Amino acid sequence: MTFRLSNAKTYLPLLLLLALAATGLSAAEPLRVATLPAAPPGLANDLVGAYIQKTQQPTVVVTCAGFNDIEAGLKAGCFDVVLGTCPGSSKVLQERGLLVPESDTILYHYRRAMILPPGNPKGIFQVSDLDREGVKVGLCTRHAPGALVEKLKQTATVLSPDQDLLLDLLEESRLDVVVGLDACGRARPQLVTIRLPRSVAGEGAVIPGHSFVVTGTSHKDEAEAFLAFCDTSNEARDVMLRRSLMLGDGSHAGSYKGAAHRMMPAYQSIARQIKLDYTKGCGNCLDLGCGTGEMTVEVAKETGLATTGLDIEPEALEFAAQYASECGLGERMRWVAADVHSLPFPDGSFDLVISRGSIFFWRDQATALREVMRVLRPGGYAFIGGGSGRFLSKEDWDKIHPGVDPATNAKTVFNFPFPLDNVPALMARAGISDYRHLTEGGTWIEFRRPAAVAKAG
Repeated sequence: MTFRLSNAKTYLPLLLLLALAATGLSAAEPLRVATLPAAPPGLANDLVGAYIQKTQQPTVVVTCAGFNDIEAGLKAGCFDVVLGTCPGSSKVLQERGLLVPESDTILYHYRRAMILPPGNPKGIFQVSDLDREGVKVGLCTRHAPGALVEKLKQTATVLSPDQDLLLDLLEESRLDVVVGLDACGRARPQLVTIRLPRSVAGEGAVIPGHSFVVTGTSHKDEAEAFLAFCDTSNEARDVMLRRSLMLGDGSHAGSYKGAAHRMMPAYQSIARQIKLDYTKGCGNCLDLGCGTGEMTVEVAKETGLATTGLDIEPEALEFAAQYASECGLGERMRWVAADVHSLPFPDGSFDLVISRGSIFFWRDQATALREVMRVLRPGGYAFIGGGSGRFLSKEDWDKIHPGVDPATNAKTVFNFPFPLDNVPALMARAGISDYRHLTEGGTWIEFRRPAAVAKAG
């Protein structure tokens, strides 16, 4: 039985850790953070690295082989913090008196999702599509409660608690779709992730990752400070966003405003600008990171285009669909809960791709922009960035941003995790040489997929 001390890149037997526990930790020895392989791989290392950089507190990550090992280490006093346990493990460890219940901190959430091959060749967008004849479904049975899972157990081609195994089969074309947990902390950016809402996935739609101070730790204050850092700091937030982990439970109940949204004048300004600049000859439009859909609906109203809103949070899209129906546009709009880094559409699917305020939250902007270029039809335009558009009046700006000068750099007003610091470098990484960086009414990137060249003869 072994634990891995990740920051030292060495393997220490349990006996050595037991010896450390028996002698007690001195103030110079590190805070010991335990995690399990089921937690997002490398997340604890990255959080500890950010914590050390900010505080200089010596801290070490110990990756346990499994639940029995982490329980043995807790009983022996080997750890000060446990990071990223599932609800079942957390409950058992608390019942056995090994964790401080009131220290429970949920750092991130997983989401029940359908995971698909690049481009989503079979056009699977919702659970009902899994019932098509010949669709081969893999079901991950780890952390898998709920009616949906019980139903799929009766029909799935392959069942396994090992999601990596199922994704291997997906990439080998032995499966058409895997129903499991989004991201799962393992980077397979080429695969498409479509998250399932609670109304479909039911119990187990959202799986929290819990973290605790360990009962009896001699470093309680330091342990609490570390968890507070992981829970509230911008540095920790950026680490988790780069891994596409959810920081909230995805409810969005408090963010939906509909027609009363305070940003509505800005959305109307942008919709007008899009109509004038990009919609000639267009039939359809994709809005990336649409959230609860207020701007997406305004664009559909103003332009008359068939419009698809895409966001990674399913519950946000339920509010978006509600708003579209209230505006009489339900039949002309569709909503997809997918990840911008691997879009679930074939090449050349859209005449226009737009996005406001989302690119600053894309963990890999270059990859996402390449996906935008892929799904544009030849000759189609992309208009992506942030701001209020060039038609917003000074009066409306002051209502939206009271006391803020319109000329102020957005970075000094908003706390974006991934700002557009260097547009030329970003576009070079994305492989897009023909573009414009527009700064009127915000900061925007405009580019076009080259028109198809007619073949001679």
